[in-house]
Amino acid sequence: MKKTRQLKKISMSDVLLNYQSHSNDTFNRPIVIKHPPAGNQEKVTLYTDGSCHNAKGTYDGKAFAGSAWIAEIETGERLFNCKPLYNANSIEAELTAILCAIKAIKRPSNVIIVSDSLDSIQVIQNLDAEIKMSEESNNYSENQYEKLHASTKSVSGLSHLLKEIKSEIDNNECLVGIKMQWVRSHTLDNYKNNDIITENLSKKEKVFASRLIGNAYADQYANRAVDTAIKNCVNKFMRSTPPEYLVNDDRINAIAFKKNLACSDYATAKCIETIAKIGIREFDKSSIVRFLGKDTYAKAIEASFEYEQLDFLKRTGKEYSMDDFQRKVGVVERQQFFVNGSPKTHFNKHILDPGYNTNQKTEDYVLNSAEKTSMAAERADKFSKRFGGFMTAKSSKSEDIIKSLVSKSNNIGMER
Repeated sequence: MKKTRQLKKISMSDVLLNYQSHSNDTFNRPIVIKHPPAGNQEKVTLYTDGSCHNAKGTYDGKAFAGSAWIAEIETGERLFNCKPLYNANSIEAELTAILCAIKAIKRPSNVIIVSDSLDSIQVIQNLDAEIKMSEESNNYSENQYEKLHASTKSVSGLSHLLKEIKSEIDNNECLVGIKMQWVRSHTLDNYKNNDIITENLSKKEKVFASRLIGNAYADQYANRAVDTAIKNCVNKFMRSTPPEYLVNDDRINAIAFKKNLACSDYATAKCIETIAKIGIREFDKSSIVRFLGKDTYAKAIEASFEYEQLDFLKRTGKEYSMDDFQRKVGVVERQQFFVNGSPKTHFNKHILDPGYNTNQKTEDYVLNSAEKTSMAAERADKFSKRFGGFMTAKSSKSEDIIKSLVSKSNNIGMER
């Protein structure tokens, strides 16, 4: 079992003492909707966020990125989605999150979009002007370009994305109203690995608490989308047999992958972690060396064997810790924040469906006994195939067997 740590309880009221919302209405004014309002209207809050890793280190200002959004309806139920981006800047990630979120609105709704990106809010508030400036900026001289507003510089070359957002706002008849709301980013970062208690809050405190928590969750899922982008690249370009769903994905480009790897130690470490968790035997040596180099390939072999030992302890119910493995790989474990004792929130994938009844929550799907038996047998088979030799070595306490496994791991891919 995984080692657990004690959490310190902190009241959300204390957290809010150091928090101030943005008072400037310029950033929070409603968006003009051209189509007439519908009948019954839902109130939906969309928490959006984008994440980009070390884009400043690349020649084109783009890197591995990810976007995420969380929808929350008045009953408190939530839905989330995230999208990996393989070569994007931070503003593109933020705007992609907003676009994907409003596309998901399928029932008449008054929408509040909560974002921690002032540039994104500025762009959305002035879409027509930003689209025009984005298109014209391609022909600007260096002096003209330097005089542009920071938000306009950041969306230069993204006119296609801005036009898509404008089209969705203009043509999605379920968008009855839209209002942008700024929230300060990373406010809860100082309270990670603490348990935030949201009881006994005033009405105003509940509003601010919801914004902070929603933004923090969106940030987590945006970072998870970045990790997914890196993992998908590893699976497409380094696996001996890439997954079918990635083979024809044109968004994943080998040149951009190598460029983004060269500027990010985190991405390289994430590649090693991905290889280790899947198993070095599934990968092609020449492909790993091509993208990561020989030294990193050696680290991947060592990490893969070490992860198998940790996974063995996990599956057999013994105490284990991932700290040493992650430290050796170079991936820093992302700390979580807990709300009322839980690091997760419940998500309901049906809340934005046109026919969803907000007065009756969807029942969780329950596996029948035959499905449980089948899944257990499948897990046991996978466990036996991966850890059969390791279990033999452990049970016989033979150092020779363990050494042979290490030697076998070190020679993986030599024959390819």
